[in-house]
Amino acid sequence: MQASSLRCVRAWLLGPSAPLGMVRTTRLVATTTVTSQEEVRHPDFAREFRGREEGFPCLNKHPKDAAGVTGAYGETLGGHQLFQHRDKFHFKHGGVIPELYLAYETWGQLNQERNNAILLHTGLSGSSHAKSHKDSPSKGWWEKFIGPSCALDTNRFFVVCSNLVGGCYGSIGPSSINPLTGREYAMSFPLVTIEDMVHAQFLLLDRLGVGRLHAAVGASLGGMQSLMAAAIYPERVGRVVSISACVRTHPSSIAMRYVQRRILMADPNWNNGRYYGKTFPRMGMQHAREVGTITYRSGPEWAMRFGHKRAHPDSPPDFCPDFEIERYLEYQGEKFSTSYDPNSLLYISKVSHRHVCCEVVAPKQG
Repeated sequence: MQASSLRCVRAWLLGPSAPLGMVRTTRLVATTTVTSQEEVRHPDFAREFRGREEGFPCLNKHPKDAAGVTGAYGETLGGHQLFQHRDKFHFKHGGVIPELYLAYETWGQLNQERNNAILLHTGLSGSSHAKSHKDSPSKGWWEKFIGPSCALDTNRFFVVCSNLVGGCYGSIGPSSINPLTGREYAMSFPLVTIEDMVHAQFLLLDRLGVGRLHAAVGASLGGMQSLMAAAIYPERVGRVVSISACVRTHPSSIAMRYVQRRILMADPNWNNGRYYGKTFPRMGMQHAREVGTITYRSGPEWAMRFGHKRAHPDSPPDFCPDFEIERYLEYQGEKFSTSYDPNSLLYISKVSHRHVCCEVVAPKQG
């Protein structure tokens, strides 16, 4: 840089008569530049900072290390019957279990022709208790649709509903004891498909003496089963009622179920599926269910039901549930978190991913 340029820079920085070592400082006031020899004043954050209180009550409801927490799913509603197939059962993707058993319930009477039976397939988390009866008077999950003069008219039809293979409400699944090891199957239980579920259900129908079904009925995962029943046993299914189901799972559903499983498996208490008798992975279950609940309703339905309503309009925003829709998700997650076996959730949520109704195989039992 030339000497004249250096003199210009020095003159701007120091002024023509400033002592050596003095540096001019500036501060902005509105749009005016003020020359001053004062030091720039910095805010005193120790005195002036005003933040939020560091509290998260929604995270402290259930201590993470609460030992002794177990799932309530083991305490089944009762009143179901147990079908036992004392022979090995083969699964589509490999794996064999030494015996099969299903919890089931029935309503109505099978006629002499044995052709008035309706097989009711459950969704992901449904038990066999679809309707109350004398042995189990509590309301079932399809209480209003089963009974005299109802959609499934028990004056005319013999209604059968079973808990799924891989479930946890009385049927064999990951929480069941493996008779060969004396321990829970946990994640050593074979992968389950919808075909496997249907094959097991028709073994039950054989035991009950049912020939040709009047209908196979189901919603969601149950609707996939009703379609599969007709595909595998066309000569034994008279009608199909498939509600909110599909022939093949949409990629977005696969993605959402994947996220659910990863959330659950990230809970340290899941312990690679070996949490039985130990700390229950409650938080993983809760948050996985919250994600799942989002997929059960459409965007317009969420908007109509909740809109932008806040839970506590007069309170400042918070990182815990602040909007009504957030509180609803939290409630659904907490309600489900100990009512279902986490490993069963992993297995059954995986079932629909490879579901293609036309790709079926013949049963290989016995």
